[in-house]
Amino acid sequence: MSDVLDQHSLLAGESHGDFESLRAAMLDDLAPRSAYAQVIARNLVDLEWERRRRIRWIRALVMSEVRQTLGAALEERLPPKDRDRLMSALMIPGTAGESAASSIMKMEIDVDLLTAEAYARKSEDLKRFEDEARRIETRRRRLLADFEKVQSRPRNTVEDAIVVDDERTETEAES
Repeated sequence: MSDVLDQHSLLAGESHGDFESLRAAMLDDLAPRSAYAQVIARNLVDLEWERRRRIRWIRALVMSEVRQTLGAALEERLPPKDRDRLMSALMIPGTAGESAASSIMKMEIDVDLLTAEAYARKSEDLKRFEDEARRIETRRRRLLADFEKVQSRPRNTVEDAIVVDDERTETEAES
């Protein structure tokens, strides 16, 4: 079944390892009990990946605009090499990014304001991605409800069935 279902294609820049980690974690958590439940679970994984993709695109679009605006603001204050180093550090999560933001704020540049302005300038483009992320979330919730219905169904069992080993005849199985 896995060979048939493993058809998800990643886009440029997406990590196969990240997708596989998400898939493994979600399938482990969902624990599909039947082939159909597995199909639904794989669809849930795909929808979650799609939702996360839209969120990454939203961040990338805003950050691209912030980089342009910040680059212009820093151009007046720093030589190109220092400006590039500071902007690269700003994009690093954690201490390096916080230190860069602090350095920028000392120059009386408000990064939050630049980000808000970038968001406003790109609002039409962002709205499309945000709307799509909401539609994906709605689809994901409906699919999850379907998955839960399939998972809660009793397994197909046949009362009074005689289990027969392929190697033995039914008469031998009865004795």
